[in-house]
Amino acid sequence: ECVFPTNLPVRLTVYGWGLSNQDELRIAPSSEICSGDPALADVRTSCSATRDRYCSIGDSPIGLQPRDASTTQVFIHRVYTGPLRSILEFSGPVQDLINPGDIITLDLGSILVNGKRVLDRVATLPAERHEAYRLSGEYEFQDTVLGQAAKMHLVGHQVSHVPDHPNQLFIPVGWGRDAPAFSFQDGLGRWMRRSEAAVTQDIQSVRSQTRLRLCWGTQRGDSGNMATFYDQAGMLTFEESPPLKHVGIFLTTRQFGAIAPCVLSFR
Repeated sequence: ECVFPTNLPVRLTVYGWGLSNQDELRIAPSSEICSGDPALADVRTSCSATRDRYCSIGDSPIGLQPRDASTTQVFIHRVYTGPLRSILEFSGPVQDLINPGDIITLDLGSILVNGKRVLDRVATLPAERHEAYRLSGEYEFQDTVLGQAAKMHLVGHQVSHVPDHPNQLFIPVGWGRDAPAFSFQDGLGRWMRRSEAAVTQDIQSVRSQTRLRLCWGTQRGDSGNMATFYDQAGMLTFEESPPLKHVGIFLTTRQFGAIAPCVLSFR
């Protein structure tokens, strides 16, 4: 449970597994359940410390944005395969963007196997697509109907840092001497961190509220742009901050026109 002061915009970070930019959050009263279409709590969104009058009254979805190639403009350039683990080489320093233990996936649409686009099911062999799934960390369900869009399930890669190489990460998947040649469309391999995501809007409550439910949902292909909510991701409480005692502000100079710091004191 997170506890925040009232009348102050706050921004959340969500930790989990399988997170994507199709996910959404909804803040519901404590009396609601999160599955289905929970009611909205009296919480404002899209707020900032200087633009309070532009707040929305919680009726817009609160999106999630995991860190990825598009938001960082850092792409995967090369893959160095090994027998037990492999190395992803990025276009820039990545070890400050992705922490050891984070889960990432690679976008299948950007992967080339032996020079072939993986999504071209005519040009690629089943074995080549399987190797791309292993590199991506996302796999096709075996009961996919021929002629229909493939349905995928996520496994992901738990990464670790390569010492003294800030542009590289280890992933725990390997290939032998017969490893396929991996490359990327336009030399830009796309990736997404699936274990952590930031909300896209600030949140603010103008009154005290306890144990609000933070509901998680996601957009599915058969639901258009509407998210279906499934479970509770956390709880929020907003409390009135206690008043400061013995507040004072003191100047540090009496010189006319001088620029100098001031001292704010409180107990």
